[in-house]
Amino acid sequence: PAVVALAALAGYVGFQAMLKERAIEAGQVHARTHGLGDVTVNALPQAFSPFRWMVIIKGTERYWYAHINVLHHEPPPVSEQASGWLARYSGAFQSIDRAVWQQVRQFGADEAEAALSRRIFHEPRFGFYRWFASHPVLYRVERQQGGDCVWFQDLRFHFPGLDRPTFRYGMCQNGSEWLPVRWAGEGVRKIIE
Repeated sequence: PAVVALAALAGYVGFQAMLKERAIEAGQVHARTHGLGDVTVNALPQAFSPFRWMVIIKGTERYWYAHINVLHHEPPPVSEQASGWLARYSGAFQSIDRAVWQQVRQFGADEAEAALSRRIFHEPRFGFYRWFASHPVLYRVERQQGGDCVWFQDLRFHFPGLDRPTFRYGMCQNGSEWLPVRWAGEGVRKIIE
């Protein structure tokens, strides 16, 4: 039984490696076809199926990403009013040839916000997040009377159909000082000591 279990495990790992290569190849084809230049491509396995992958293309301060199903069969159509997050999640994974590629700038599209978010991202007290995040992007900049906040999220924790925050961190202004904070919901900040 142990040998059979070990063989099954090795087979599954090999199968996953083959699927990852196929997902990465889809990203490389997209990058070549659209002339994205010098980029790196990564594929992250997704939940509930070995055929679901998030493909991320990293350029200079820019990402392109898509949720794909490398098995090449279409998911059932999902309406915007689908009641369950699992139905919305499953419906987001398209076949490679029908992948919906989204582009996001790492520090935002607005030049003033990009300059601020770039500066905050490189703050020494935000080093824990730079170490943790593999594909960090600006979530948003909040301009408030009590002080501005600059929020980031990691694309690897962007799950389609799931609207609650996952691993969003930022820096919030407290007078002239910027403090590291964790997003705990709309308008809720938890200061990190």
